Amino acid sequence: MRKVYVIADNIFSPLGETTKSNMAALKDGQSSIKPQHSSLFPDPFFASLFPARQWPADSTLTAFENIVIASARDAMQQAGSNPKNPKTCFILSTTKGNISLIENPNPGQFPEDRIELS
Repeated sequence: MRKVYVIADNIFSPLGETTKSNMAALKDGQSSIKPQHSSLFPDPFFASLFPARQWPADSTLTAFENIVIASARDAMQQAGSNPKNPKTCFILSTTKGNISLIENPNPGQFPEDRIELS
C-alpha cells in the first residue's frame, strides 16, 4: 500500500475562514447555528449560513466557487507546494456545492451543469 501524506488543509465555514479560526471558535464554545428564515419554508429553521459577503468583481464565479478558491489558496500556501505537480491531489469536501444556483438561478449567467460538482 502506498503512503499518503496530508500536508495542508483548510476549513472555510460561517464560523471562520481557516482551520485554526474554526477550531479556536469551537474551543470557545461558539456556534454559527441560529434560526434562519427563507421564502422556501413557512417556518424558521436552524442552520449555519454564510453571511452576505462582497466577493471580488469577477462575476463569472459563484459565491461557492469564490469560497473554494479562497480555501484552496490558504491550503496551498500552507503546503508551499506547486499545484501543477502530478503528485499533488486536491480533495474538495462540501455538503452543498453550488446549491445557491437552485434557489437563486441567474438564467443565462451560469449553465445548469455548474450546480453539480462534477
